[in-house]
Amino acid sequence: MAEVNKSDKHKRKGIKRSGLDSEYTEDNELSYLSTQDTIDNLKSELEFHIKSEEALRVNEEKFVSMFEKAPLGYHSLDENGYFIEVNEAWLNTLGFNRAEVIGKWFGDFLAPEFVDAFRKRFPIFKAQGHIHSEFVMIHRNGQRKFIAFDGRVGYKNDGSFKQTHCILQDISDRKLAEEELKESEEKYHSIYDNSYLGILLTVPDGRILAANGFACNMFGYSEEELCRGGRTAIVDTSDPRLIPILEERKRT
Repeated sequence: MAEVNKSDKHKRKGIKRSGLDSEYTEDNELSYLSTQDTIDNLKSELEFHIKSEEALRVNEEKFVSMFEKAPLGYHSLDENGYFIEVNEAWLNTLGFNRAEVIGKWFGDFLAPEFVDAFRKRFPIFKAQGHIHSEFVMIHRNGQRKFIAFDGRVGYKNDGSFKQTHCILQDISDRKLAEEELKESEEKYHSIYDNSYLGILLTVPDGRILAANGFACNMFGYSEEELCRGGRTAIVDTSDPRLIPILEERKRT
């Protein structure tokens, strides 16, 4: 009985590939497997990209949510200082709506005396990549707002400038308190320096921390000498009336 060649047997049998009947050969089979592998790889790659895009979309949604709900104001400027984006806190701080801000120049929202300062500082910001600054901005109702900024520069993949990312904080109340304290101190110093009464700033242990001009003239010492000498330089420590006075001061 003649031996049947396996290769001939497969050639006679034939197989179906992709809806077409064709004669089987090893080259056809290898070509089919290679094509099938390519298709499988493409499917896997597509599924990976779909999942990646979905993950990216979810991350973007989380970022947008955090960005919009952030308690501090945020804005982003392009390389010329025009607004790309702002969040709700920024809008609430200055009273504008988004359409009134996006695409506008940052300097248009500053008090006039701060516009030139922004023109000078913005190129410095872009060059060094970060900045802390304070400006007076104008609320939509005309009110002046002291605003502190902390900013960073975002870059493209090639390292070139892309946009700024700035967090802002309304420090108007703090500035007002500082101004009131400064005025109070100036008023105190005016009274202290111009008083017709001798004024000494002392502590219970007998040290003199400061003395006004009238006190210096009255005791015949300079302020430096009074501070160096302390109580013993101007008080008779042997006076019996001194002890009750010092004890009363300790209690109060």
